[in-house]
Amino acid sequence: MKFDLVSRESSTGDGMGGHHSPSMVTDEWLTPPHVLLALGAPLTFDLDPAASLFFPRRAARRGYTIKDNGLALPWSGRVWLNPPYGLMCGTWLKLLADHGDGIALIFARTETTFFHAQVWNEPDQSFS
Repeated sequence: MKFDLVSRESSTGDGMGGHHSPSMVTDEWLTPPHVLLALGAPLTFDLDPAASLFFPRRAARRGYTIKDNGLALPWSGRVWLNPPYGLMCGTWLKLLADHGDGIALIFARTETTFFHAQVWNEPDQSFS
């Protein structure tokens, strides 16, 4: 099983959440462009099951948006996942862990149940 977790501060020093407003009206968070570029996206990923409707840069060759419902569709190949950060975040991470080949970009909310269940206890993690 290959399941990588990426954590990186932005070059401006404002952290992963620095490109978002604290008054969130959606649970969709955009991936910072420098993270995608560093990982070679979109060519290094086959699927982004939580692709944004509005993000100008693709993270994978194929993507499912909220209109497609990436939770209900089949996942194949190497997956890029920047999941919605609402109540379903753990469900997205479980699907990635079960799929077995991909990278998730999430906040290190180590106190949450989903972090322990879907990230911390996964046997094959890489931190970079």
